[in-house]
Amino acid sequence: MASRSNLLVIPLLLLAPTAAPAEPQGAIAGSVEIAKVSVGSRVSGFGDVVVYLEDAPAQELATDKPFEIVQRDKTFTPSFLIVPKGATVAFPNRDKLAHNVFSPAAGASFDLGIYKPDSTKTVTFDKPGLVPIFCNIHPQMIAHVLVVANRYYARPDGEGKFALAGVPPGKYHAVAWFPYGNPERAEVTVEAGRRAKLAFTLRERKGATDHRTKTDQPYTRY
Repeated sequence: MASRSNLLVIPLLLLAPTAAPAEPQGAIAGSVEIAKVSVGSRVSGFGDVVVYLEDAPAQELATDKPFEIVQRDKTFTPSFLIVPKGATVAFPNRDKLAHNVFSPAAGASFDLGIYKPDSTKTVTFDKPGLVPIFCNIHPQMIAHVLVVANRYYARPDGEGKFALAGVPPGKYHAVAWFPYGNPERAEVTVEAGRRAKLAFTLRERKGATDHRTKTDQPYTRY
């Protein structure tokens, strides 16, 4: 009886499905340089720089992590935040005066109105892209949220070097961005098992962070 039982089990084991081998991926590595203005530069390093693939395949990303940009001392902290598509960001007012948080971003604009200290309002970001955020009362309050639909982004290290791993083979458009000048774009082809190389130069521009109120008017003294 034992031998007959074994003969019945063996074919079932042979027919059991096996996991498909993982598709080979590629990588991108590179560097970012910053050309500062000669007088009055606002750039202190690579802390506000990000490199990302703007047309890479979407992925399922967790959106339940708490995100927040705090208003304190007439400043947004952090001034740059990366969140997955569908994430909700809290904007607590921990200052001693009222603020008004808004964004004029095309397709992702919002206006939280004026709200008092020790209160919080939230925004859910459903569209991938870069969202500038301002206070309608205090012009120095500037923040940016990068909404991503995948994990193909990187913040450069202290020397400006970055790497993107596990990228599916294909042709993409890579973007290097910082808030003090225009973004730089480059086309890159990723091959399985190989590492593509990129180099960006971001150029600081005076007045790059200048903006107007939510009614498109110049700021007045507050």
